[in-house]
Amino acid sequence: PGSTGISGAADLHQRFSAFRQQASPAFCVIVIKDEQLQLDHTQTSDLQEPSLEDNVQLGYHYIAEHVSEAMYVLIHMGKSSDSFVLATYVPDNCPARDKLTYSATAQGLRSMIGSFISISRQCHSLDHISMDHLSFSTVREDALTERERQLRDESKASAEIISSSSSELSFLSSSALPFALSPETESALSEFRSRLDVLEPVHNVVKLWVDQAETLQSESNLSASPEELPSLFPTDRACFL
Repeated sequence: PGSTGISGAADLHQRFSAFRQQASPAFCVIVIKDEQLQLDHTQTSDLQEPSLEDNVQLGYHYIAEHVSEAMYVLIHMGKSSDSFVLATYVPDNCPARDKLTYSATAQGLRSMIGSFISISRQCHSLDHISMDHLSFSTVREDALTERERQLRDESKASAEIISSSSSELSFLSSSALPFALSPETESALSEFRSRLDVLEPVHNVVKLWVDQAETLQSESNLSASPEELPSLFPTDRACFL
C-alpha cells in the first residue's frame, strides 16, 4: 500500500500478469475504487508488433472518453518490450480529493508493478497523453561510463530474477544499487522528504548522480512542472530525478 493506505485488490497481480502476457497488450487502466487499486480496463492492439506510439494513440482515445476522471494508465512499450509507461492521469478539473489520492498512491502502485515500469509520468490534461510527454529523455549510450553500464545491466538482471521467482510482481528497491550517500545528498533528501506533504512546494525536484567514487551526489532547490522535467536531464551523464 502507498502512504494513503490504499492497497491492491486481491486479483490485481493476477489480472495484470494475464494482461501483459497477451500477444499485443496495448494499455490497461487501474483506478481507485472502494479504497482499493483495481484493474478497470484492458485493451490489446490489432497490430502484430505495435510500437509505443501506436499504444499511446489507443490510450489517448480511451482517456478522451473519460477525460475528467483520474486514473492510472499503463501503456505497453511495444514490440519485443516487456515494459510499460505509467501515466498518472489527474486532470485539472477532477475533484481535489482525487488529485491528492492518486498522486499520493502512485508510489504504492509502482511498488506493486515493480520492474515492469520503465517510465513514470504525471499527466494533467489530454495533451499530455503524447509521445513528447511520455517517451524517454535518455542519456546517449556513449555518455555512460563502463561502471554505469555494468550497474544498469546488473540491476536489470536482478529485476528479472526477482519477478520470475516470485508469485507476485515485486518492486526492485534502491538497495539493489550499492551507492553511498554523500552528507550533502542525505541532507537534501531529508529536506525534500519533509516537503512531500506540501501540495505545491516551491522546490519540487532533486537531481541525483553518481560521482567517480560511486557516491550519490545531489542538486536540490530545483523547480519544474511535469512538462519541464525532460529539460533537466543532462546529455553528458546519467542521473536520477
